[in-house]
Amino acid sequence: MLSEQSSRASRTEKGQTLIELIIVITVGIIIVSALTFATISTLRNANFAKNQAQATKLAQEALERVRTGRDRDVSPIGGSFTITGNAVTSWSDPDMWRSIAGTCSLNAYFTVDPTGLLSYVACSTPIPSTIITANGFTTAIMLSDSAATSGSEKTATAIVSWSDFSGTHNSRLTTVLRKL
Repeated sequence: MLSEQSSRASRTEKGQTLIELIIVITVGIIIVSALTFATISTLRNANFAKNQAQATKLAQEALERVRTGRDRDVSPIGGSFTITGNAVTSWSDPDMWRSIAGTCSLNAYFTVDPTGLLSYVACSTPIPSTIITANGFTTAIMLSDSAATSGSEKTATAIVSWSDFSGTHNSRLTTVLRKL
């Protein structure tokens, strides 16, 4: 009888040990999963912050190039851009300061080279897909009429876009260019 009770106790203890082992493994899996998800989330956020900082830097550089082109009176339009039917030949061209809305619905998109030369891409919304991409970032300059005054100011917006695991993002910086 003692042997029979001892055998039952041994089986009960073995059953309890198995349940305890399953609970410990489950808790361990939950902890490892939580740490893994936290690490992945941290890496994604760090990558997004890095891309956002790079995009902002590229947008600042693009606006500086546009200002340099305006200050040096670089022929701003590569290609065929007209405002109200007149070809724009330089920043000092009076046609440059006429209403873009007469030519485009609202905005004209350009690329900009290191010398400040704007190359016309399109009048459209959203940003045209023909804008050149470098290092995973797409940079476009959007010129529009400034709301403040007509005929002496343009609003230049640098739009730098990139795509990652969660979709497409962009950084926008805007400046007002005045007629010199």
